Amino acid sequence: MAATVKYATFDTPPAAHPTKSANFVSRAFFAWALPLIRTPRQLNLDDVWHLTPETTCAANSAPLAAAYAESPSVVKAFLRVYGGSYFLMALLGLLLRLLELVGPIVLNKVVGAVDAPSTLYQWVGLLCLSMTSHAFLLAHCVVLEETTLVRYVFFEIA
Repeated sequence: MAATVKYATFDTPPAAHPTKSANFVSRAFFAWALPLIRTPRQLNLDDVWHLTPETTCAANSAPLAAAYAESPSVVKAFLRVYGGSYFLMALLGLLLRLLELVGPIVLNKVVGAVDAPSTLYQWVGLLCLSMTSHAFLLAHCVVLEETTLVRYVFFEIA
């Protein structure tokens, strides 16, 4: 049997990246990635979504080239374009370190509150909240670091 060829005048446009149509909750919990995560077979290149427009080389080379033209310093140009992302990563990193310090302090209070159970639930709740917040912020910090790295690497390749 001969293979059938589908006629198309124009190429089908690539599907939009799922983060573009994801709501706040879906973005917060990375639920937009579930179709990719739930794939039972090994992933192929066709399964992966195209890059978002802000992570393409064309979107990153123009601002960096303009910033480099203003001051011929790679560091100044890089900080001018990506400084906000790095400031946010530093702020998230500081918050993560503070949450890492909260855990042992609150755990000490939990152990000390075993004798006085009136405040035990408050300390256990604070411990759960700090650990959950740490995991949530760590995931978002890693994604921000990786996407910023991808932007920079694509600029270097170009």
